[in-house]
Amino acid sequence: MTRHAVLAGFVVASIAVSAPAVEKYCLIKETDRAKKETYRVVTAEECEKLEKELDREEKSFSRALMNAQRRFDDLESYERKTFPRSACAPRKLAVVSTYTDQSKANERLRDYQTRIKEAQDKEKKEQGKKKNKGVSKSEPERKKAREDEQQQMFDDVRRIFEEELQKLMAGAPAAVQPDAAGEAPPAKH
Repeated sequence: MTRHAVLAGFVVASIAVSAPAVEKYCLIKETDRAKKETYRVVTAEECEKLEKELDREEKSFSRALMNAQRRFDDLESYERKTFPRSACAPRKLAVVSTYTDQSKANERLRDYQTRIKEAQDKEKKEQGKKKNKGVSKSEPERKKAREDEQQQMFDDVRRIFEEELQKLMAGAPAAVQPDAAGEAPPAKH
């Protein structure tokens, strides 16, 4: 009886070793710094690379945000504005599902994209139905101008933050690199 069990074990092991590796495809949800979500299909290896990249970014995130805030405070165009910390969120990655067949993964991706498009269309229709009753005609224009100004400031902050993060991740001197706990060493004067 034991010889049969051992023989069966060898057969199973040889099948597992000789079987070709099955390519896995991951449907992932990415969230960027502006908190916008996108879905896409990647291979399992690409997914692992993205996760490692995000881990590296996470270790330098607080230092880069602090450096971006210093640069923002020095800008004359935003002299009386406070630094919008919410403009720079850490990037996130979530694996929605894993497939062995790329066509099934792409089909599921199209389903997600369709749902998102429908939700956006519904939101636009609801916003279109809202009327500005009792509000002067210039008020929506002023509101739009304020929103545009705020969006421009957020875009500038994200650009500055990305530059600072790239500096830190490009192998800046060890005095600027965060330690294992994610804390930056004290500045030397």
